[in-house]
Amino acid sequence: MMAALYVLPMILASTSVADCEGLPIPFSPDGNAIKKNMTGVVELELFWDWLCPYSRNHSYGVLDASRHYGDKLQLIIHPFPLPYHRHAFETSWASFVARALAGDSMDKQLQFGIYAFSQQTALYNDPTFNMTPADIQNILARWGNECCGFDTAQFLGLFTRKSHSGELVYLNANEAWKYSANRGIAATPTTFVNGVPVLNSNSTWKLADWINLLDPIFARNNASWDLGF
Repeated sequence: MMAALYVLPMILASTSVADCEGLPIPFSPDGNAIKKNMTGVVELELFWDWLCPYSRNHSYGVLDASRHYGDKLQLIIHPFPLPYHRHAFETSWASFVARALAGDSMDKQLQFGIYAFSQQTALYNDPTFNMTPADIQNILARWGNECCGFDTAQFLGLFTRKSHSGELVYLNANEAWKYSANRGIAATPTTFVNGVPVLNSNSTWKLADWINLLDPIFARNNASWDLGF
């Protein structure tokens, strides 16, 4: 399924409620999505750092839930590089390079990010202490080739601020971080369901935990739209 990476504009409030850490979760995404049928859909919004081990572990249960619910569960994934992971921003930037090289493919950006999860120890702070910025970019370009088949020279050609196209990709990565920071995100993983933070969701969650959370929401979602006519 396609995992969108940007939040759609939403207007108008929903009246359905559910209890989650004291804050109601609407049973369908709040508002009206333009040109998109949201009936029966639950929106799972995630803030992940591709170099964060807790984000990596969190992804296992999330992706199992995505497979379990299929198109009924809309994933919205925001790369949010944390400053104390020294190469997190470059890795997030590289995921936007992958997206651009694939014709603005959000799926390809997620594919790169999931691969980065599997390789992330190579870019932890200690192993890269003596590496240069060029070394880091070469590693990330190699990941782009290994996971997505991108030509490394082409990847590096867009992984720079020295060209107009490269600058635009950099700005996308930069502004995505600012968007998350403006939402008050300070740690990864951070999870929202239908716009409401799920404070107890953490890296230990398995498919069963997501089912316990989401099944009642889906059940009420479907019932709230069945008006009997």
